[in-house]
Amino acid sequence: MTGLTPAADVGAAAFLSPEALAQLEQETPARLAGVDLTPALAAQIREMGRAMGAQRKADLQARFEVEVQRIEIAEIPVVRVRPREGHTQDRRILYLHGGAFAFGEAHDTGAMLLARRFGVEVLSVEYRLAPEHPFPAGLEDCEDVYRELAWGGGAKGLAVVGMSAGATLAATMLSSAQAEGLDMPDAAILLTPGADMKAIGDSLEANDGRDPVLSWTDQLDKALAAYVGEADPEAPRLSPSRATYAPGYPRSVIVTGTRDVLLSPCVRLYWAMRRGGVEADLRVWDGMWHGFMFSPDLPEAKACLDDIAAFLGWA
Repeated sequence: MTGLTPAADVGAAAFLSPEALAQLEQETPARLAGVDLTPALAAQIREMGRAMGAQRKADLQARFEVEVQRIEIAEIPVVRVRPREGHTQDRRILYLHGGAFAFGEAHDTGAMLLARRFGVEVLSVEYRLAPEHPFPAGLEDCEDVYRELAWGGGAKGLAVVGMSAGATLAATMLSSAQAEGLDMPDAAILLTPGADMKAIGDSLEANDGRDPVLSWTDQLDKALAAYVGEADPEAPRLSPSRATYAPGYPRSVIVTGTRDVLLSPCVRLYWAMRRGGVEADLRVWDGMWHGFMFSPDLPEAKACLDDIAAFLGWA
């Protein structure tokens, strides 16, 4: 048979940017082979991450021209990030960072990038982390912060943005706020959420080894075990893809990629929201991986943030 398209012309190399292809070639997910995620090990990994990332964080803060201040809301530590040259007063973002419920911090690339790209104040919650603080500690911190903002009239002009574990927390936090009768934000932006702690779905196997950032085996499986602890992983407060939704929940967009290990839970969260009458969109980026939208120099990330700005009406 003649006229067949060469494989190189139909795979990732045919359409991804050079920057994306380079990241696919260079990055390999870290793994915890042969060990459990204990509090001592988690603390050690966090400290190594802080030491290795300190200069990069300082460079990004200068590059994005943002100011960072540590405050408290409802007695929970919060990092406030603002553009140095002023910001839009009638809009702001409540941001919940990623890190598999065990890692990450409020002052991260995402918080600074969001402030820079959207020209708004970003309030990033320093929620408690597993395994020292398993479910529901981190979720309760986020709920306390949102409750304080909503009581003070702070939901108007607010977008809630969550990344990975933070997106999972954001989805549940907003369900709790709706059940309490609190004011809802303008929108929820759920970026590659791990929405099912039972950890089922085709992508957990199919994309394990294809995602350059996230691995299920010897990485995410151990972090989720540390977070869930003795709780029921199928409980809706742990697994928002298993929750029941209702009209009045904020309009939401769920963003993932075809290489994302967590693609399957993202899809199931979308359909759970749609079944409940929520105005929800699912945006799947071909060839992209877990958390790609926070890679500052990736053309696909810029396009994704532009798409989010259009969804919010902040373009």
